Amino acid sequence: MGTNLEAKSRIDYLRLLLEQHNSNYYEQDDPTISDAEYDTLFTELKALESQYPEFKIAQSPTQRVGGKASGKFPTITHSTQMLSLDNVFSEQELQDFITRIGELLRLPDPLQKTHFCAEPKLDGLALALHYTNGKLTHALTRGDGITGEDVTNNARAISDIPLTLQIDKNNPTLQKIEIRGEVYMSKKTLTELNKIQQENNQKIYANSRNFAAGTIRQLDPQIVADRKLNFYAYSAITEQPFTDSHYRMLKLLSLWGVPINPETKHLRGIKQLLNYYQRIHQKRSKLAYDIDGIVYKLDNINLQQIAGTTQRAPRWAIAHKFPAEQAISIIQSIDIQIGRTGVLTPVARLEPTIVGGVTISNATLHNLDEIERKDIRPLDEVFIRRAGDVIPEVVKLVDPNRTPNSPPFTIPDNCPSCANPVTREQQQAHFRCTAGANCPAQLYQSICHFISRKAMAIDGLGKQRIQQLLEQKLITNAADLYTLSQEQLSELPKMKEKSINNTITSIAQSKNTSFSRFIYAIGIHEVGEITAQNLAQTIEAQISSPPKEHSQKCLDALLSISTEQLIDIEDIGPTVAQSIYQFTHKQENQRFLQQCLDNGIQWKKSTINTENQLLKGKTIVLTGTLQSMGRELAKQKLQALGAKVTTSVSPTTDIVIIGENAGSKATKAEKLNLPIWDENEFLKNINQS
Repeated sequence: MGTNLEAKSRIDYLRLLLEQHNSNYYEQDDPTISDAEYDTLFTELKALESQYPEFKIAQSPTQRVGGKASGKFPTITHSTQMLSLDNVFSEQELQDFITRIGELLRLPDPLQKTHFCAEPKLDGLALALHYTNGKLTHALTRGDGITGEDVTNNARAISDIPLTLQIDKNNPTLQKIEIRGEVYMSKKTLTELNKIQQENNQKIYANSRNFAAGTIRQLDPQIVADRKLNFYAYSAITEQPFTDSHYRMLKLLSLWGVPINPETKHLRGIKQLLNYYQRIHQKRSKLAYDIDGIVYKLDNINLQQIAGTTQRAPRWAIAHKFPAEQAISIIQSIDIQIGRTGVLTPVARLEPTIVGGVTISNATLHNLDEIERKDIRPLDEVFIRRAGDVIPEVVKLVDPNRTPNSPPFTIPDNCPSCANPVTREQQQAHFRCTAGANCPAQLYQSICHFISRKAMAIDGLGKQRIQQLLEQKLITNAADLYTLSQEQLSELPKMKEKSINNTITSIAQSKNTSFSRFIYAIGIHEVGEITAQNLAQTIEAQISSPPKEHSQKCLDALLSISTEQLIDIEDIGPTVAQSIYQFTHKQENQRFLQQCLDNGIQWKKSTINTENQLLKGKTIVLTGTLQSMGRELAKQKLQALGAKVTTSVSPTTDIVIIGENAGSKATKAEKLNLPIWDENEFLKNINQS
C-alpha cells in the first residue's frame, strides 16, 4: 500500500464490502460470495488494520461478530458474548497459533505436549440453549454476539434438541446451564427440500447452512419440524465449571442426552492435529453434513479462562479451514457431451477457478430441465461446487440481473458428433442421439467403459490412447482391441516398448473374464453390475455344455432371451428388460458380441455353492476401509455367499459392514438400528463358510 491515504481508502472500502456480505449471510441467508472469497477479504482487512493501527475502529467487521437481528423475534442478551473464531489455512499458521498459546500460558514444549479437543467445523447456525433445573427455557441465535433472537419454540421443534436434560438436578452447578452448538441440515435433507421448493416455485438454497438459517427463522414451528434440522453441541457454560476438560465436558453432554459430533477427538501435539485434519478432509464428501474445516480448542478449561478472548474471538481456539469447495466463476460457453448410451449432457465451460484446491474449468449442468430451473446461460456469473471426487456442478446464479438479451440455452436437434437426429423420450429428462455405435462420441465412450476396472479391466489404455486408436483407424470397436499388435501400438505417440508390452499383456489377460463382467462391459443401457450378475447367473444356471462351448452357449442364450424371461429375473423390471432385449436383438450388436468371442474372450462357468450360501437373500452395504482385503474382493466373497451388495443404506438393508474411516453410511446404519459388522465379525462369518 503506497500511502496512508491509499490504505485508509482500501480499509474503508473493505469494511463497507464486508458489512454488505455480513448482512447477506447473517440476515438474508443468501450470500453472494463464497466463504473462501469472504475469508480473503477479511484477512486483507485484518492485515491492513494491523499495519495501520491508527485506522482501526471498534465498528470494524474484524472486531465484531455476526449480524443484525431479523426483527421477526424478540431479542435477549447473551449470558456471555457468543464469539466467532479466527482462522488458519496452513500448517505453518496452525503451528504459529499453538506457539502463541504456549508463550501466552508459558507451556512447556507446546507443539508436542499441548492437549486439544478437535471436531469438524459444521457449516450451520450457532444456537445457545438455556436450561433451568434440566428444562429447556430459552434458545437464542448468535445475533451480533451480544444479543440473539429468541427462537425457543422453533428449537423445541428440532428433535435432536432435548427438552429435558438427563442430569442430577440436585447438583447446584447444573441447575442453570447454557449449551451452545450448531443447528445444521443434512445434505440429503437439503436435496429433498430443494426439490419441494422447486415444485412450489420457491427459493432454491445453495447450501444447507442457508436453508437451516432460513428455517430457524420461520414463524411457524411446524415448518421447522417438517424440515428435519439437526443439532450438535460444542460447549457448555455454567457458573462453576463441572469439569476441567473440554473433551470430557462434551462426553458428559452426550450422557445427558445432548448430541455431540461423533468425530470429536482428544488430541495431543501438532502431529495428531494435522493427522486428524487430513483424515476428516479425506472423508469430508462422505459425511452426511457440510463442514468447512476443523476446530481446535485448548482442552484444559482453566487454561482457556486464563488465555481469555479478543473482542471477536477466543485466544484458545482456532478454525483450520479446508480448501474451499465452492467458488464463483463465469460460464464461458455451454457445450454438449455425449455419453456411451447417447445421452446429451450439457457441460459448462468455465473461467478456470480453484475449488477445493483443484483448478476447475468444466462443470456438469445435468440436463435441460436443470438449466431451465436454474436459468443458466452463457456469460453468467455462477456459484460452482465440488465435493470430494464428485464432478463439479453449477449451483446457482450469483446475480440474476444478467446481461440484457442473453439468449437461453437450447438442446440441438441434431447430434453435435454425428449429425443424426436427437430425440427426447416421453416423460424423460434426457435427450438422446439415435445413432448408437455409429456415433463417434458414443463409440469412444463405450470403449472407455469396456476397458474400465469393473468391466474388462485393461490397463495401459487410457482415454487419450483410445481416441488415438480410433483416429488412426486401428480399431473400429472394442472387439478390435484383441487384434492389436505391438507394431500397431508403436504407431501411437510416446508409446514406448515397455508400455506396449504391458498393454499387450493386459489385453491378453482380460480375455479370461466372467460372464457377468462381460455383460457389464458391453454397456447395455440401464444394466449395472448387480443386474449383470443376476442376468449372468440366471443364464448360466440354464446352460449345460462342455467347458470349451460354455461361453458361446451363454452368448447364444443372451441373444435369444425374451422380455418375458428377463422380467422373471430378480431386479429386472419392464424398462430394463426392454433395454436388454433391444440391445441384444440389433444385428450390429450381435455381430460385435460374436466378434468379441471370436477374438478370444471367454469365461468359465461360475461355480456357486448353493448349499453354502449363508447370506442368500441378504442385502449388504460395505463402507470404510478393510485392512484384510480390498473392497472388490470383499464384495466378491459376499456375493459368493449369496448376498446382494449395494451402495446405499436403507431400512431394507440387512447388514452394514464397517471398516476404518467409515462415514455417513455408518451413522445412518446406527440411526436405523441396522445390524453392523466390524471387520472381525465380517471375517468370522465368511470363514465359517
